[in-house]
Amino acid sequence: MKNVKHLEKDQKFVLSLSESDPSVCGELLYERVDKTHLDLYHTEVPREYRGQGLGGVLAQAALDYVKQNNLTVTLSCTFLEKYGRENLSREYLDRHVKPGAGCL
Repeated sequence: MKNVKHLEKDQKFVLSLSESDPSVCGELLYERVDKTHLDLYHTEVPREYRGQGLGGVLAQAALDYVKQNNLTVTLSCTFLEKYGRENLSREYLDRHVKPGAGCL
């Protein structure tokens, strides 16, 4: 599996899906609300790559970043809300996930 790149300046995580065309990628977009809080608000994978778990790869990379940097996060994206509900421990949710629009 290809690595997810964090483009902090662009406030997104990117997963390259084609070695021949770097513009073919999945993205998870976020907004830095303040120094210690991110709002993850959009995840997108090209239609032809959907159903392969790539959104989950992006989600996990972003959430790993949150945990490693001791940040909090709002999951505003409905996909991420569902991902969090199904994949994150209660301890993780209580420590890192803050209520927000469409959040857990």
